[in-house]
Amino acid sequence: SIIASAAALGIIKGLCVTRLWHEAYSYLPFTNDDDQLQAMTNVILAALHNDDVDTAIKLVKNLKNPPPNDSAAATISSSLNDMVRDMFRNLNENNKNAYEFIQNLFNYLSTLDYFIEKSAIDEMKIFFAKYKPNTFNYGITIVYPSGACKQLPGLNLASGDLSDDEFNFLLNYLMETAYAAKEVYNTTTPVEFEKLKSVLARNKFTMIVDGLNILYGIDRFATDPVNSMIKTINFLKNLRVPRTQMLFIARKHALSRIPFEIEKNLRSICEVFLVDNTSRDDWFVLYAALYSRAYVLTSDILRKERGIANKSTPAKNTQVNDKLQKWLYRYQYMFVRQGNRVYFKQPMAYKLKAQYTKNVWLIPYFNEKPLTLAQRPDNWFFVYKTTDNKQTTVNTSKRQSTKETVMNKQEKKFV
Repeated sequence: SIIASAAALGIIKGLCVTRLWHEAYSYLPFTNDDDQLQAMTNVILAALHNDDVDTAIKLVKNLKNPPPNDSAAATISSSLNDMVRDMFRNLNENNKNAYEFIQNLFNYLSTLDYFIEKSAIDEMKIFFAKYKPNTFNYGITIVYPSGACKQLPGLNLASGDLSDDEFNFLLNYLMETAYAAKEVYNTTTPVEFEKLKSVLARNKFTMIVDGLNILYGIDRFATDPVNSMIKTINFLKNLRVPRTQMLFIARKHALSRIPFEIEKNLRSICEVFLVDNTSRDDWFVLYAALYSRAYVLTSDILRKERGIANKSTPAKNTQVNDKLQKWLYRYQYMFVRQGNRVYFKQPMAYKLKAQYTKNVWLIPYFNEKPLTLAQRPDNWFFVYKTTDNKQTTVNTSKRQSTKETVMNKQEKKFV
């Protein structure tokens, strides 16, 4: 029960700060799923504090439950960050099994879609700096959208593409929302959706453009639609996508105030699909992108589809939220406007979670707490045994400053 679990957790916390910390073991079975990670973390930290790394390894191997998240995007978890930071702070670098513990901890991180923050990475740096010289090489690398690591030549992160099951899951979820209150079929007819399916069946689109999102984002479309459309057309030309592979979706009113010659210019660079003014064009954009497995150009982070009220409110459906987040990372060309400058951030072809490749551990993290749900971690901490990667050339000093900030410069910029 919840009461029994809370009581067991309290006893575990109390025992773990005493010499009787081993007795906390017997209370772990009484904790429920919500309390289990916190309970096991307390026992692991007690074991590390007492230099019983063997016990800590046995426990960390059995970590299964994800930590609670701080935001609706399910990307940051302060409890996970604190857990990792405190474990490195208490781990004895002179214990012969220390690295085995670290590998098992990183294995746990590799199962999560959550990111840690700089404070945990700083503790990792301090820990590895204590090792005898030339045992480990570590540092920070930026990762290009292709997955190539700048500071680790020849090393690429694992592919982050979605599986067929994940695409089908999202398409099925999208179709379910079509029948909900005030959704697609409540404000238009199925005929419109059938027309879209016909267009998608005739073409192999690789880029779906959220028309109104870009028009309003690029300039003052409400008061100056012509100039906004001209800028949008020029922006889309820079994508260098063949006309038959780019689909521009918007409501009909998007072209109602556009001169014929400018509309003709738009249609010369992409296919155009217009939905009724009472229809939810966002739904059509999302369906077209998922069906075609195409990239999508938009600044939308799908709050409505993910059941997110604001950035501090958890999503209503964690499974839907996590899969949509993964899809956005992999397929969204994030449209960004900063002052008079507009550009897009390329999608990431790699798996955005801790991973082990070519004897190197790579851990993504946020240098600063993200301010929006759309932010992505650009920084990756890497570490490997020098004996495992004698041929690896690393352009980053082993004693990098903890104040270092790494910026991903792979943004495509247009004015």
